[in-house]
Amino acid sequence: MVVFPLSRKGLWDGGRNNYIADCNMDNSISKKKIIYLDQFAVSEMMDRNSNVEWKEIKKLLLKAYKAGKIVCPTSSEHLIETVPKGFLDASDHDGFLSSLSDGLTYKSELLVVTQLISSRLRKNNKTLNTFFHFNTKEVLSNKKTYDELFTHNIQSKELMNFGVNDVNQIRKAVGSNRVDPKTKRTLYLLTKKLTVDKFIERLDDLLKKGQTVLRGDQMGNTKIPNWIDSIIWRLLNVHKFKKKDIIHLKAQLKRTGFDSIPTLDIRHSLKALISLYNKTEDFGDQIDISRISTGLPISDVLFTDKKRKSEIIELELDVKYKTKVLSGQHQDLCLFIDYLKKEIN
Repeated sequence: MVVFPLSRKGLWDGGRNNYIADCNMDNSISKKKIIYLDQFAVSEMMDRNSNVEWKEIKKLLLKAYKAGKIVCPTSSEHLIETVPKGFLDASDHDGFLSSLSDGLTYKSELLVVTQLISSRLRKNNKTLNTFFHFNTKEVLSNKKTYDELFTHNIQSKELMNFGVNDVNQIRKAVGSNRVDPKTKRTLYLLTKKLTVDKFIERLDDLLKKGQTVLRGDQMGNTKIPNWIDSIIWRLLNVHKFKKKDIIHLKAQLKRTGFDSIPTLDIRHSLKALISLYNKTEDFGDQIDISRISTGLPISDVLFTDKKRKSEIIELELDVKYKTKVLSGQHQDLCLFIDYLKKEIN
């Protein structure tokens, strides 16, 4: 348990935290279409026995990248999902995706969330620097790094699977029964509101006591930092939020919930829908949600599985964030092939 104060010098006092946009960015990147390739998409392209569509997509991606039309950033989720393939295959997969990335890697969800909150309240522009690390290199070609990530993958899987064992009360209430659209909509909005209310409660605690506690959520025999508390900690210690910023954030959440904070909006929209349909969650679901939360707002095209695509479209998140969402279905692959051909020509 870690206590961090709101009134300590340097948190309440001092100048505004200035936002530096794209200081390390190659301006040519901003002109390229950003394509988020899910791990399964990379695997299909690297599989020698893949179908003709995936072989064509691989060829066109390389051609479009060479022509300066597209970029395919890497991600921590890609690394986590790739290490189980074994060192040689994982290294090949990582090398291929890195060759299309221009050194871009999607930042972790926590970093993006706090930057978006800070930019929103301080009226700073959202830029590529908000979402990406620059000048990163392939990771899995190093055996020591691979072994460390493989161990991390196993530990993360155990923790995440344990953390989703308990089904929330709304999911129990809905069960497998059919509900009419109006009731479904009401329960969906209630589920989202409960999470916003928890966030506001932590901000109230901070304002009332002048400090708050970074709590640990028990996952089996391990404690991990509470998600909401981690966000508040970064806002105070990295973005130097002061009392007026916390009050402003609280008012924003009361007024619009997570709607104006893309990563939180996407995460908790998907979580609410999963709860509503009484769907069980596992390690892969948690990775998918994190990937979509960070990738959807900034990508032009995002690959995910059929189930996640269906959820995104039902929630109209693809329309809201102006992102083309594709899965591995034949029709989607053909659409993507046409898309790449148009970009190249």
